[in-house]
Amino acid sequence: MVGAQCGCKNKPAHDACGPLCGGASLPDPKKEVYGQTCDSWNFMSTYLSPAYGIEPTENPDIKSCEEQFADIAYACGCPDIKPPTEGCGTLCGEGLALPLPMKVVNARTCQDLELMSLFEKDTKECIRYEIFGTLCGCPRSDVYEEDCFKLEHLQNETYYFGAGGSAYSVSFDDDGYFAQVQSNGDLFVIGVFNGFDNNTVAMFGGGAPCGQYGPRSGSVSIVEDVLTPESNGASKSPEITYVIEPLVCVYQAE
Repeated sequence: MVGAQCGCKNKPAHDACGPLCGGASLPDPKKEVYGQTCDSWNFMSTYLSPAYGIEPTENPDIKSCEEQFADIAYACGCPDIKPPTEGCGTLCGEGLALPLPMKVVNARTCQDLELMSLFEKDTKECIRYEIFGTLCGCPRSDVYEEDCFKLEHLQNETYYFGAGGSAYSVSFDDDGYFAQVQSNGDLFVIGVFNGFDNNTVAMFGGGAPCGQYGPRSGSVSIVEDVLTPESNGASKSPEITYVIEPLVCVYQAE
């Protein structure tokens, strides 16, 4: 395949995975999916055989034809290609468009993350896409019409924040915790919720071990937002505005 791209007279595989759309032409060859044009993906698919991903390999990135190309064919507009019914679905839920499709979260655009979510059949991964949905601007239901925000509004809600290759989640109920979700899916619990200090700082302790530094711990400051004229006096949904690590394995958020 690489040789053909470089001008060599290599021939496509006779039993190739592609073309992407089978006997149909690509509706939009220049459309970009996962950073490459549909035309490029189509070319790649003609040099990969059905054995791709089936033969024993130690490369975890090697996938079967279907796993490698089904989502790409769907995004490229190939007819008769649909997401699996057991997939994680869209990031914002059925009928809701992505507010920020080109925002980069976890080194991917939100529209690429949504495509991955549609074709992700591992239910354990769906929680990660829920987090990405929040970071991509999907609307929350916890917007309050009262004059003032109250701490009890935090109950039974989970809040997310993205920073670099990690995402953070914070919840404030009896089973609440402050955690770091890394790009590879690893979860480090910074601490379990230990209540509020003077109603302004939520304390978290007893987190995952951190070598010689002991268990992780953290705190989340609760601060008041300035209402804008567009808010019409209603408090907006609470959100995490930053997460820092001023000391090793000690985290602060607001």
